[in-house]
This record gives sequence, C-alpha cells and structure tokens, in this order.
Amino acid sequence: SETDTRKILETLDRFGAPATFFVIGDKAAHAPDLLADILARGHQIANHTFTHPSANFWCAFPKRIAREIDRCDSAIGRENPSRKFFRAPAGFKNFFLQPLLRKRGMTLIGWTVRGFDTAGRSPKKVAARIVKRVRPGAIILLHEGHHAAAEADYNPKCAELVLRELAER
Repeated sequence: SETDTRKILETLDRFGAPATFFVIGDKAAHAPDLLADILARGHQIANHTFTHPSANFWCAFPKRIAREIDRCDSAIGRENPSRKFFRAPAGFKNFFLQPLLRKRGMTLIGWTVRGFDTAGRSPKKVAARIVKRVRPGAIILLHEGHHAAAEADYNPKCAELVLRELAER
C-alpha cells in the first residue's frame, strides 16, 4: 500500500539506508507521485513485472515475459537509471528470461537474505531471521502491503526492526 511505502521511506530516511524498490508496474502507474518521492529521496526504482504473475511466471512464454517487463518499464519511466534491474515474481524464472533481459540491457537481481515477511506474522521473527543471516553486501528482501489488514504497520515494523538491529551492530 502507498501508506506502507511512505512509512518505509520515513524509516529508511531515519537510518540513512538506501533501498531499491522493485515495483509492480500496474501499481506504479497509479502512483506517480510516490515514485517521484522514492527517487527524490535517493532510492532506486526497478522492474518487478507489470502484474506480478507469481503463479505462472516460471512457465510463461517469451512474449508474455517481454510484455510484463516492457509494460512495467513504461510505468516506472524509461529515463529511470535503475530500470535496468529486474526481479522476477517470487524469484521464479525460466530459460526464456535471461535472453529477454540481455536484449534490454537489464540485469536479473535476486536476494541473499529474506525474512519470509509474506508468510510470517511477527515482525520480530522476520527481523531476527534476517539479522541472523545478513552479511556485508547482502541483498535483503522485504515487502510492503502484505499484512496491512492483519496488523497495522506490519511491513514498516519489519523494516524498522531490521534497520535498528543493523544500526546497533
């Protein structure tokens, strides 16, 4: 949700932490002011497909994959320098993906540490899982908007607890 994203942005600012927001193009197209705010704060915006088809992206044919990438690319702005980065929905990829990314001058990005924040219910457990595994240069995967109905500020709390612990280190 846009509210979660703004709270996460405030948390990142407080800790001086840079981030790359891999955005879903369909959502980005409806929030141009939020995208501008993310960039103005010094963060990056990258491609995470247009519709986030996590159930079937792994078996999609090239035309569908290309359409997902290109539509998201249009939504996040072709002049955006970090648009060259791509994260597959749920990390799922197939052998059609790399050639399509290479043709577009894009790089596939994964993660090295995740807290399973889309499956967990406790921000403390999510943060503990991440902090236990994080090393210098790690790419930490966190989400926004997944548990907004179950617990207010769930995703911003996860980010804040991770950043607080890392700052203390």
